Amino acid sequence: MKKSLVVIFLLLSAFCAWSKYGDVNGDGMVNSLDITILYNILLGDEDYPGGDLNFDNAVNSNDLTIVYNEMLNGADVDYDATYKAVSQDLDSYLEAHSDATYAQIQEYVAKYGGNVSTSVVDNVLYISTPDGRSIQVDRYGTFAPNESTEGEIDDSQMYQLLDDIETTLGDPGGSKASASNSNHSNEGVASPDDATGSQFNASSTSTKRVLNRRNILLWSPWTNNQAYERKLVKKIADANKLSYNEILNKNCTLASIEQFANYDIVVLACHGSKRGELVLPMYKSESFGDLDARYGKKGYLMTRVKVNGKWVNGVIPSYDNVKKNIPKLSRTILWTLMCHAYCANSVIRKIAVSANVADFYGATNEINTIPLGYLKKFTPAFYNGATSEKAFMAIENKRTIDYSYTTDDGTVSGKYCMSALCDVVYQKPRAINPIDNKPRGVMRIDPSMAHAVGLQSLHVPKSSDNGSSEVEAGFWFKNTGTQQVSFVPFSQQSVENVEVAYYGEMIGQYILDGKTENLDEGHYEYRTYIKIDGSYYYSDDTYEIEIGNLCPDSNHPHMIDLGLPSGTKWACCNIGASSPTEYGNYYAWGETVPKEVYNWSTYKWCKKGDYYELTKYCTSCSNGYNGFVDNKTELDLADDAAYVNWGAGWRMPSLEQMQELVDNCTTEWTTRNGVNGRLFKSKKNGASLFLTAAGGRFGGELLEAGSWGCCWSRTLRSSYPLDAYDLDFGSGFVVWGNWYVRYYGQSVRAVRVSQN
Repeated sequence: MKKSLVVIFLLLSAFCAWSKYGDVNGDGMVNSLDITILYNILLGDEDYPGGDLNFDNAVNSNDLTIVYNEMLNGADVDYDATYKAVSQDLDSYLEAHSDATYAQIQEYVAKYGGNVSTSVVDNVLYISTPDGRSIQVDRYGTFAPNESTEGEIDDSQMYQLLDDIETTLGDPGGSKASASNSNHSNEGVASPDDATGSQFNASSTSTKRVLNRRNILLWSPWTNNQAYERKLVKKIADANKLSYNEILNKNCTLASIEQFANYDIVVLACHGSKRGELVLPMYKSESFGDLDARYGKKGYLMTRVKVNGKWVNGVIPSYDNVKKNIPKLSRTILWTLMCHAYCANSVIRKIAVSANVADFYGATNEINTIPLGYLKKFTPAFYNGATSEKAFMAIENKRTIDYSYTTDDGTVSGKYCMSALCDVVYQKPRAINPIDNKPRGVMRIDPSMAHAVGLQSLHVPKSSDNGSSEVEAGFWFKNTGTQQVSFVPFSQQSVENVEVAYYGEMIGQYILDGKTENLDEGHYEYRTYIKIDGSYYYSDDTYEIEIGNLCPDSNHPHMIDLGLPSGTKWACCNIGASSPTEYGNYYAWGETVPKEVYNWSTYKWCKKGDYYELTKYCTSCSNGYNGFVDNKTELDLADDAAYVNWGAGWRMPSLEQMQELVDNCTTEWTTRNGVNGRLFKSKKNGASLFLTAAGGRFGGELLEAGSWGCCWSRTLRSSYPLDAYDLDFGSGFVVWGNWYVRYYGQSVRAVRVSQN
């Protein structure tokens, strides 16, 4: 095997150029172990990231030749001699001359002659060696100083703000139902996690997006200020009931940036160059070969930086390397603690925009830990429903915040800014415990979006901003029996009551009681939802209610106890119907069977048809009509459709019983199981009675079914005995004591005064 390898190396050396990167495994030596690793890679038996020695994205015979030629030049060759010498020499020089100017540093390294070239770009000194490596020296201190509290709000202010919000909002959440939000995320509707957001648009009026994970990440590769950052970010998370995670030190690789997309807020606590580039630490254990293997030879830039008063080595990954590792961040706020993140032509901001980041926050200059103080004020406002822009503006009522502080090197001033790239809003609604079997939900949103989610029609004061027409909020229902899912947007027709509270112009809280009468009867789970640009986001809590539970079971009819003073109980459905929402039969007044045609000719108590000669139920006030005057004003049992069809105890209601019903109930026009009608809800005990809008029969036709309803009483209109009293209702009226001609076909809703 060794002989065959030697033959391969001799052949390859005839046409491959010499290189000085043969240390495959990064142990600082080029020897037979590197040959063995490469040979096994070529055989397909091993995979090693350092095998691509010439960075052509392939491991092949060229890489074998590189190792062989380095072995011919002797093992342990220090192929970075010039770079290492300059770097170590600068360490010593800058340690002794901390105030050296760029010109003095350039004069000092001139001793290396043609092995070193220098240039100053954007106030940064670059010292380059012939192999393409550079050392960057930022003489003016581009890193945030150590721990500082200047510019932050006091903890007591922070928690007082949270206490005020919670006190005003209350805690309407209550206990969670057993049903989980995850059970419903794929029922014909996209899950919230499927939302990808729209393309970048640098406008505060662009498409709004929802962040709904309630989590925060600290990404901090430098140790000089970590204790303070970790403590404060975790404190912010705990105060706002967010989950907290962190990526620290050597774990802050470019690959770890991919995790940013899993969080609402990423706190990027990293040093930054004057061009707004990420500056990562170079650890003492790392060789230049390690950096080459990680970033590629041309994929990074060395820099000399001052941390805690000492100059240390740092690494600036290339724009392309960072960009290829950063995911789409359309549902992530990037809150940077790095210097110059918002400078002109900032690299990190450019990368954030290309990643479609939701919102971007950063400083124009050097900073201390001031942004964490801003984050403490931003977070409770944002997670209680403000848009990200309004939450930030609430700090000082503007989108840029001026700051100034003093360091050992002098006064530093600048601005901390926001981009409002996509006007992100945290407005995932909450479902809360039902009251009186009514679904309830909480919306905490920017009041300017009230119209967008259907709240302005609910007597919410108008704002100057109508919000996005692509936003919808409401209740989600699932019938547990039929598995039918319904979305009921908030509107005047679907919400019974709205409680409103404001927090300046930033946050509005709305507690909504929903109506359920348009849903079929059954057992339901409900939660709240918001829909933005076609994507649905649901409340975490799910609760249960019974809808249409006017009757305890399907064994109709039932007696509905409305708590009426007389003790009268009303039937749950019409005579001839098998449920509360069926129309049932139609009866002429004083008749007990339905028929095809309703007129005087077919009326049982008319002797001469069109001549209106009544044979029963006629008073002396018949106004000249030749009827048999018996002065009966109440139906006999034999002529009472309720008694005849349903038996003892059931009667058609009297006029007084109809008046009692109307006087002791609230009513609303509604729909049950697709049937229009009037819902009578008792003021005494909350029980409900549904009267169908069954219309009426005249001649051989059914008229106005679905828009009007009428139910006979058992009481005659004594002043004009051709008529009898009834209860009329429609979408805009309820009238008891109205009257109709007796032959007209109407519904009959029975009553009883005892349970015998």
